[in-house]
Amino acid sequence: MLTTFVTTTKTLLRRRDVLLWAVAFPLVLATLIHTMLGGLDEHYQLEPIDIVVVDDASYAEADGLSDLVSAMAADDATDAGPLFSVTYVDSQSEAEQTLAAGSYYGYIQVVDGEPVYTADSRKLELNSDPSQNIVKILLDRYQVDYELVAAMIQDNPQRFANADFIAQLTSDPDYIERVSISENPASDSLLYMFSVLAFSVIMMTTFSLSAIEAIQPRSSALGARRSSAGQSKLRLLFPTLGAAWLVGLLVLLVTFIYIRFGFGVSFGGKDLQVVATLAVGSLTVTFLGALISTFPVAHSIKSGTIAMLSCVLSLFAGLYGPFAQSLGDSVANNYPILAKANPARAITDALFSLYYYDGYTRFFECITALLILAVIFFFLSVFSLRRQRYASL
Repeated sequence: MLTTFVTTTKTLLRRRDVLLWAVAFPLVLATLIHTMLGGLDEHYQLEPIDIVVVDDASYAEADGLSDLVSAMAADDATDAGPLFSVTYVDSQSEAEQTLAAGSYYGYIQVVDGEPVYTADSRKLELNSDPSQNIVKILLDRYQVDYELVAAMIQDNPQRFANADFIAQLTSDPDYIERVSISENPASDSLLYMFSVLAFSVIMMTTFSLSAIEAIQPRSSALGARRSSAGQSKLRLLFPTLGAAWLVGLLVLLVTFIYIRFGFGVSFGGKDLQVVATLAVGSLTVTFLGALISTFPVAHSIKSGTIAMLSCVLSLFAGLYGPFAQSLGDSVANNYPILAKANPARAITDALFSLYYYDGYTRFFECITALLILAVIFFFLSVFSLRRQRYASL
């Protein structure tokens, strides 16, 4: 059995066609996704809004406006840093020239005692960029507060002699508390890397397909000779499957290391658990490949079946974008048994739970689903192999 294990391992590692499909394709796919979506998380980060301020006499006379703009340009304006990046000019014409020459969103000018914001017409797509709305809302808030305080002074100026009243009037309570349900930051691009790893696992089916075909009499002359040697099929099956699982796991480790260290993708500090997930997933698809190898069809059809399974199963694991992610979530919510019967989805959910969940309950549920699938595939493949009979070789 040891000789069979070693020989099968060497044979699989020398199969350039299989290695090209199982190794190179996932690496290329991971590279493409990282290139296209690597900056997806940064896209949603708040960047300072570039604005121009006409710093003239009217601006200086607007009570509190300069303090507001300076506060929004301070480093501690928001949790992510300054909200405004301000450029001061002396006149409206200079502001218009600066606006036309640079990447500014608009300029602020005080007209008849009121701040007026003039937006750059080239950046008025408010649905895709909320920066214009943010500036307008802040200025509206300033104007409302200014008019309110002016009315209160005119109505009852004695109240402003009370320090508690002034403190209450100028306080800015926080109505929203920022909390995080996970110790790791949310990441949209990371979901695609989970799906790439799941897709890579399904691709490992090709190793067991090639290995099991090599011990079947009708698949090749080598299989006929090995069958006529008098060795039982089970003594050939176990080391062959073990070699296919080992080679598949080694290939998956290459893909994982490439993603983890080549792109600097963090898996929440749970790299060992990710490797364990890949090991269990590789075991499941190894038995799946063994089952497919028993189909009484040509090798090309079996390879096509694996390619189709890789694409279809990865669809419900969210590999193809937001639509695929929504579809996979819909199936998981309405038909959870189908999600658990999908190895790619189970692997993606396991990786998702490792990154976002504090406990391991959901993770072990996914691993259990993969092990159940592995047992089912194994017994079906053994049953199919033992029932095969040949009139001649």
